[in-house]
Amino acid sequence: MTTPTNNLAGMQCPKCGHNAGFKIEATCLATVFDDGIDDSIEYDWNEHSACHCHSCKYHGVVGDFQGAEVAAKFCQEKLLGETTHPRIGAIYALMRQASLQYPDFTSLCVGSLDLEFMQDQFLYRPLPPLNATLVAEVMGDPTLRGKTFHFMPKGGLPSESMVVLSTGHLPQSEINAAVHQLEKGGNWAIGANRDTGFLMYTAIEDCPLSALRKVLALMRNAGYIWVLFDGDGELVDGLPDYL
Repeated sequence: MTTPTNNLAGMQCPKCGHNAGFKIEATCLATVFDDGIDDSIEYDWNEHSACHCHSCKYHGVVGDFQGAEVAAKFCQEKLLGETTHPRIGAIYALMRQASLQYPDFTSLCVGSLDLEFMQDQFLYRPLPPLNATLVAEVMGDPTLRGKTFHFMPKGGLPSESMVVLSTGHLPQSEINAAVHQLEKGGNWAIGANRDTGFLMYTAIEDCPLSALRKVLALMRNAGYIWVLFDGDGELVDGLPDYL
């Protein structure tokens, strides 16, 4: 395979390694008349332009195809936090590849045995098929093991789903206990107090308050990361009612 040295210099498909040609979304300067276009010149694209591999049909953006060093710089705006590891280009390419099939991915964790793709705190199973070479490159680097890379969705900062429930779904004794734990920074309470209630993280397995633990588990199973218990919130059918 000939290495490109002109328009495609440094470009290679992150999935199959193809480098002989790509379909790139480009802009151009055109002379437009009512009955058509007379000429079009000065074609241009950048790392954000859509790019398709002619060989394996992998879809991404030009930045995905420009190698680890270029992709490392390109993906900084997609990563949360400081990341300058040289293999981040490969990790980003894997993420892009997976996100085409699973658009809700928000992070990638390099486990001891495999890569784990997450939506918020939820692990996706089964994992999408990934390029074996890229996986081996990432998994073979001991400095990456145990690290989680959080990606910014296309629309901006990542979000975590929250539901608003009435405090009436909890007995007053548990409301008082939860507020007290949040005030003193108790080891099982993750959240914040509010004037009319409190915010609570749903993945609190060691919560000693039975009614609160049950509601949090139900909301977690429904896909919510946070529950805002509010005195003005709505009562939901199927949940305990202590009013």
